[in-house]
Amino acid sequence: MSSELFLIFIFYSLGVLIFTYYFNNFLSQTSDNSLISTNPLYILGNIFKKISSNYSVSMVVLLWFFSAFIAMLLLFIATNWIINSAIIPLIVFFAGSKTAIYFEETKVTISESSSNIIETIYARYYRYIISGFLSGFATKLLDNWINIGAISFLWFLINFLIITIIIALVLKEDIFD
Repeated sequence: MSSELFLIFIFYSLGVLIFTYYFNNFLSQTSDNSLISTNPLYILGNIFKKISSNYSVSMVVLLWFFSAFIAMLLLFIATNWIINSAIIPLIVFFAGSKTAIYFEETKVTISESSSNIIETIYARYYRYIISGFLSGFATKLLDNWINIGAISFLWFLINFLIITIIIALVLKEDIFD
């Protein structure tokens, strides 16, 4: 992964966290506009405080980057316009949520099995695994449009917006509910 792609990923991830804040305020339709902050550092600070109070920050960051790397690797390998669409992120969104619910319902309380450990980690952190995957996918989608020219601008824009809204929905469930 190039440094340019890494920086785009970091800025996109931070931007989508801020977007999630405004998306949540839009959906909740807060009548008191004085409660809505315009300072992005304040917004990010509150979001990071909420995440760190519920989860291990190192685990969230590790899973976020690992899942983003997997998504980018997928788009490095295939530059087909179908692969460069929101189809895979939609599948990951729906299947990932259902898988986490299944793992939560069938988890074993005490086990040394590696598959049970992975299932437990996934069930706990699935929102950050999914959102990391989607952030990596959107970042590489941007790269495929600008640097490789594998997709047109309109195709990129539609799919990029869909992915961003999906990420906001995934994170909204955990951060604001």
